[in-house]
Amino acid sequence: MSLQKRIIVQELIAEQFLNRVLRLFDSLKIDDPMNPDTDIPPLSSENAVEEDAEMKLYVLILNQLS
Repeated sequence: MSLQKRIIVQELIAEQFLNRVLRLFDSLKIDDPMNPDTDIPPLSSENAVEEDAEMKLYVLILNQLS
């Protein structure tokens, strides 16, 4: 899966948007994949970690905006 690497945000709300995204990212829980509270399970490579984190963040952002 190829995820978007850029989000275009109007300058007027850029700082607020970034702060919200960073708070969402900080709220992700990395833990045992069998734990239902886990957002990101341990992954086998840095690339897998980045892709999984990006997908979770993308979904969180969409949920916050809708």
